[in-house]
Amino acid sequence: MDTPYFQLHRHNLTNGMRVWCIQRPNTGTVAMMAQLPVGSRTENKNNNGISHFLEHMLFTGTERWAESEVTDVVRRRGGEVNAHTSRESTNYHIHVAAQDVAFGMDWLHQLVFKPTLLPEKFEKERQVIINEKGGEFDLLQTVWEWVEDHNLGWHVARAIRRRIYPESSLLMSIIGRDKTLKAITHQDLVDYYRRYYVPNNVTLIVVGDIDPQAAFELAEKTFGSVPARPSPATHLPVRVVPDTFNIRLHGPSPNEQGQLLVGVMLDYAEHPDRFGWWIIEEILENACMRDIRFELGLTYGVNVFTVLYTDTGYFCIYTSANVDEFDRIRQIIEKHLNRLIEGDFTSDELAEAQASLRGRALLNLQDNMELAWWLSTDALATRDNNAPIPDYFAEISRLTPDEVKRIAQHYFAPQKRFYVEHRPIVTPRRLKPLAAVAAMSMLGAAVRLSFRPRHRS
Repeated sequence: MDTPYFQLHRHNLTNGMRVWCIQRPNTGTVAMMAQLPVGSRTENKNNNGISHFLEHMLFTGTERWAESEVTDVVRRRGGEVNAHTSRESTNYHIHVAAQDVAFGMDWLHQLVFKPTLLPEKFEKERQVIINEKGGEFDLLQTVWEWVEDHNLGWHVARAIRRRIYPESSLLMSIIGRDKTLKAITHQDLVDYYRRYYVPNNVTLIVVGDIDPQAAFELAEKTFGSVPARPSPATHLPVRVVPDTFNIRLHGPSPNEQGQLLVGVMLDYAEHPDRFGWWIIEEILENACMRDIRFELGLTYGVNVFTVLYTDTGYFCIYTSANVDEFDRIRQIIEKHLNRLIEGDFTSDELAEAQASLRGRALLNLQDNMELAWWLSTDALATRDNNAPIPDYFAEISRLTPDEVKRIAQHYFAPQKRFYVEHRPIVTPRRLKPLAAVAAMSMLGAAVRLSFRPRHRS
């Protein structure tokens, strides 16, 4: 990822741990992140939620610090810490002043490789997680999923995942279910930790006011003594059903609005065409907002986005609007998709999309921690430490109209599109006649009862 703005330096420690570093002189801070390719996709239906559970348990104490001290020692130095579990990774990060970089790296070492995982903390943290997800509601969730699976709900994102990734770990909850969280034992958690938390399964990302060679030497000093163990197996590739489809959901709505989504399947997160997907995303959102929102006022907004994993992905154009306007909105979306395929877009549209992506990236990446998160995407998908990392800014700038047209033709052809609509059958307006009928029926029943003959005993 050598760019005019960022130069990436990569190194392997003696135990196989990867270290990725971007130096940003005079920023005064250093952001560090330990990333593991561990998440709900490495789980199964029996231990769903264990990755996030383990993330919590690491903060309950280390060999050096008790639970109350783990974050407090960082706070007292003015630093920030947190962790995040997703479907494909768990990330632990710390952001400190540059003079505290040795402390920050040592803190990560303690948290990731020296946790106590005390049994007496286990039940307490299980309850914390159940509270975090809103309490116990497995029965209600099972009913809700049955409703959604029979197209009687409104969750369009779930409808997509269920259709293109059937029986997949991508359908599992990151935080887990009541049943699985209650079934996980302390020994299960310890075994899971030992299997996945090995140095050769970790990428240490360092971004900020530090020389890369100094970062590598400090990392070797801090983490080098952690013994390597066999690398754990990665998650299984997801089974994809790529056929086009048209799903209609009928769940209730508090108003007359429904949801409309048009999408296509994409390739994996690090596919070379991804820069073209983002350009198309930008062009489409600008065009759809202009026609649908600003000229016709049919909706408040149109969101165009990609959902990418290490081995699969998909593209979505989403809006919510009055269901009576769906056909018009869909026609406009189709029009703009088709003109991309035909190459019927201007050089100004392409240049505007490129400038927008470059500028937004530069603004967002002013913070060292934000740049570390940006880098973590490449680190997760690129397991070979010698594989080249493309220059984002150069790749965006080099795209030509012909290249954008080729990508649009390959991925966005009409026969490859899928559609999800939420057209509610129960809305306040539709309930009014039913309410009137019900009221009249109740009134009629009351009148009949009042005139019913009374029989003497």
